[in-house]
Formats: sequence, structure tokens, C-alpha cells
Amino acid sequence: MTMQCARDLTRATQVIREVSMTLLREERQRVRATDEVGGSMSIDSFCRRNEISRSFFYRMRRLNIGPAEMKLGSIIRISYSAEAAWLKKRARGTKTA
Repeated sequence: MTMQCARDLTRATQVIREVSMTLLREERQRVRATDEVGGSMSIDSFCRRNEISRSFFYRMRRLNIGPAEMKLGSIIRISYSAEAAWLKKRARGTKTA
């Protein structure tokens, strides 16, 4: 393979990676926008979305600084509006864990 071919191949690979990342980011935004119209998420989903561990979530709960929760039978859910309110409260710099 010539040096020019190798450079072209490297550049093509970079372009494909960039396009793939852009498409993935757009898909995530689309899914998040659709999910947030109403509804709720599990504790695991909340933790993933906010990049926190489950143990940190339970610590926040013990300190009464976690998001509002809904109990549906034995299942605990967090609404998207509760997440938004929690994020807004955290951004104002109220209590920290």
C-alpha cells in the first residue's frame, strides 16, 4: 500500500468515526426528548443518566437531598420532572452530599 493510500484510509476511518459519533449523539438526544414528554425512570436509569453510583443515590436519599420518588407497588420510579427539579436545585448550590 502506498503512503497516500494509507493516509486516505486513515482519513476515511476518522470521517466514519466522526459521523458515527454524531449520529449516536443525535439518536440519544431524540430518545431522551421522546422519553421526557412524560413518564418516569428506574433508579438505575436515573443513576446512569446522571452519572452517579447507586450507593451515592441511596446516600442522597438518606440525607434527604435526592430526587422525589414515586412508589408503584414495590417499584420505585423517578419522574422526569422530578429529575429536572432535582437538577435545578443542585445547580443552585443548596445542600451538597
